[in-house]
Amino acid sequence: MRLALGIGLGVGLIALGTLWLVFQHKPGWYRPVTVDETVLQKARRDSAATVDTISKQIVEGRPFEV
Repeated sequence: MRLALGIGLGVGLIALGTLWLVFQHKPGWYRPVTVDETVLQKARRDSAATVDTISKQIVEGRPFEV
């Protein structure tokens, strides 16, 4: 029983460590996009308008596509 618990704990820790490394690794080729203020404001307006349109169609019971 103790041996199985120890093995399970060891495997769990290794799996958790591997999962952590997989999600934390950023490839060398990855470069985040830089956005200027004008593009950011337009994106915010567009996203708010999209949410408003979808909400209105949901309330009215009309079908919609995203």
